Amino acid sequence: MRRSVRGCVIFAVLLGILFCIGCGKIEEKDDTLWVLADVGESRLIDKVAQSFQQAHPDVPLLIEYVPRDAQERELYLEQVRTKIMAGQGPDVFWLNKYSEVFSDVEQSMHNGLFLDVSAYYDQDTALEKDGFAQSIMEAGVVDGKRYILPLYYNFPVLYVDTQQLASAGISLDTLGRGLSGLFEVTQKLGKTAVTAEITQTDFYYLQNLFPQMINYETQEVIWSKSQLVEFLTQYRQLLALSQGEYMTSFYATIAGYISNEKHLGQEGSCVHWGTLDDLVNIVRVAKTTGREIAILPMTAYDGSVCAQVSHLGAIGANTDKPELAYEFLRAFLLQENQWENGLGDRGGYLTTQNWPVLVKDSWVQIDEDIWKGQMASCKAGNRRAAVAATTVSAEDYAILNTEISKAYFPLACADEFMMTIRQQLNPYLNPDAASVDVEALADQLIQQLQWLVAEG
Repeated sequence: MRRSVRGCVIFAVLLGILFCIGCGKIEEKDDTLWVLADVGESRLIDKVAQSFQQAHPDVPLLIEYVPRDAQERELYLEQVRTKIMAGQGPDVFWLNKYSEVFSDVEQSMHNGLFLDVSAYYDQDTALEKDGFAQSIMEAGVVDGKRYILPLYYNFPVLYVDTQQLASAGISLDTLGRGLSGLFEVTQKLGKTAVTAEITQTDFYYLQNLFPQMINYETQEVIWSKSQLVEFLTQYRQLLALSQGEYMTSFYATIAGYISNEKHLGQEGSCVHWGTLDDLVNIVRVAKTTGREIAILPMTAYDGSVCAQVSHLGAIGANTDKPELAYEFLRAFLLQENQWENGLGDRGGYLTTQNWPVLVKDSWVQIDEDIWKGQMASCKAGNRRAAVAATTVSAEDYAILNTEISKAYFPLACADEFMMTIRQQLNPYLNPDAASVDVEALADQLIQQLQWLVAEG
């Protein structure tokens, strides 16, 4: 869920770069390269901006962040959209999964709001393209034209204690059936068997369950009502099992394992519904403790694996500085920024809490940065030597080789959709949740999506 904090206006000059953070008034010069970014990863953006300014000291660079405050953000985005429609929008967009700049990024590609960067990208031999997650990168292509450069991605992952699951007489194949399998395990073993913030699961990950929601060629909503009804039914039952509470803790960070004597599955849980940003912690703690953990992708209702493009870069269709805009944007695909920036010195967590698209061999650098960063943040504990001595391999990170059938951009209406579902089906919020007509609720959600498509 998006967080709203008090906004502020800050102007700073650093190496000739003009930064406008959280501002509600748009000002620029004709010779300025205007970069519009969502808040959250300013350290990463600032690093690239400084390198760019060193290479181009005569190019004014405006890095403008979308305001955090809800009222300021609404006013600011209205101004930005007006400029975009007038052909005077930002040169570069740097957006994350929470972005409200475009209600539907994929629709915006079809509407011609971004520049086709195919010529620049195809001729960019310095990029390690063979190391990119190709299915993720293809999400930015429409009719053979590349409009978006995906930067980071994620998908839901099930971390399973195979011994506990087998002891309960449940086959691992059960969890290969997505939410249906997860629901079956929870029914058999109770709410303590599965750990996840079930009541807080955001819709931008639940989109992974529905690979086909909108046909952008025909501008039609093709969200399967039968699948949606099945999901709503199972989700309500999962919420009832959790009784409006968080599930029992299965997951332990490296720092938590060292300092607090926490370990995987300590309270009898055997499945953790997480994402790729849990990967390093679970792999290393499991290897250190000798626990056998199977790592499976959470599949969609048709059995496929869908991934979310969590961060992306694009160039405005009407920019008059395409070469400079591409040069700025491509820097985020370089190994030094994809893997190394902000990992080890941020307490041992992924820079964006999502996995880089430069995925080939990425686990080597990222694993080391994260466990060393966590060790640095946890000075005490008698398990430090054991964690440091643990050896991991590519096999432990085989989930990164998962064949992804479809990569998607999260819809800006995600919060609204999930809020509706929670308010209706969570017994902690609605005493009459058990009697809600899920077919009518499915119709309501599909209608909301149809309105979004109609708005373009």
